[in-house]
Amino acid sequence: QGKKKSKLPYPKHLILCQNNDKGRLVKAEPDSMSLTANGFTISLVDGSFIYQSVTDSTKPIVSSLQPNLFRAGTDNDGVKQLGDQFFDKSKPLGLWLTLGLDCTTLEDLDVTLSSKKINFSGDAMDFPSFVTKARIFGHPGRRKYEGITLAEKLEDSSTSSVKLGKWEQQVTMVGNGSVHVEITLDLEESLRDLPRVGLQFTSPCMGKACFFANGPHENYSDRRYSAHAGVYEVDTPSSLDTYVVPQEQGNRTGLRWLFLYQSSSSDNAGRSKEATEVEEDSIANLVANKTGILILPEDLVEFTTSRFTDAEVFAARHVNDLIPPNNDEYYVRLDVAQRGLGTGSCGPQTLEKYTIHGGTYRIAFWLKPVGYD
Repeated sequence: QGKKKSKLPYPKHLILCQNNDKGRLVKAEPDSMSLTANGFTISLVDGSFIYQSVTDSTKPIVSSLQPNLFRAGTDNDGVKQLGDQFFDKSKPLGLWLTLGLDCTTLEDLDVTLSSKKINFSGDAMDFPSFVTKARIFGHPGRRKYEGITLAEKLEDSSTSSVKLGKWEQQVTMVGNGSVHVEITLDLEESLRDLPRVGLQFTSPCMGKACFFANGPHENYSDRRYSAHAGVYEVDTPSSLDTYVVPQEQGNRTGLRWLFLYQSSSSDNAGRSKEATEVEEDSIANLVANKTGILILPEDLVEFTTSRFTDAEVFAARHVNDLIPPNNDEYYVRLDVAQRGLGTGSCGPQTLEKYTIHGGTYRIAFWLKPVGYD
């Protein structure tokens, strides 16, 4: 028997149309660099922004957005406890540390008030936005990795900051309080074999993640033939214990949308790390009576959610070294591209078509708060 065709994969109408009548205005405050509409506000801070509900300013919905160019190396990238592999040109992990990809900053910030035309069902409207331009620098050796033999090879040398490229971010708020984020990363053409090109931001612990992407298990550009596009749900992990040696994990390719939401106490009983297919037949039913954030990329991207940054995972020698922080923040990573895994620990490295080099990359997505009324 054929399954009933689901309407679930298409939530764009929720973002662009819900509560977005023309009478709702967006207030722009150039002095405080903030935008406010429909009970939500977004404020620019040090090249990033804080997105929150006006009624609950203590817990931002999204904050600390920044470029993300590093990943916690797999054994194929380089065995972090083998110092000699720092100098092995067939292993890119030493190169990534030499470029300071594990510690990047935005410098020479320039912020301007602008506007963006958004099309709502054929009716284009202008909405205020802020454009941030900056330079991306890597800082080799700034982070210390005690006991990680490969990284200690770099710490013995003195290296200045590395110019990695340019960053441009346009943040636009529409009348219903949703936010459109468009980011361009113009990376130096000389950069070769990068681990990833993307961004990372923090969001409060939502408990559950529902996504329309390739799944249900983790998959990468060169490890995805067994993964299938579908709508899946999984408990957001509080720990990392998939592999004995902490490393990159949990990625999914082909993300169409991601809904992070708070789980009830009954949901927490018998928590499972395995993603399962969603039974709801519409996005409206899925988000009903829930509080969370809906993330909708304009193009297919890759994503990961974690309690730890990539640098924290790389610094851990064993899974018991990874102790969840004493807060409720989760890291959400969206990648335009991530390097394939390859088989470099015992065979050929990642094929060229799965590698990433310098150039211009764009990522754009919507943020839609749900259940904050």
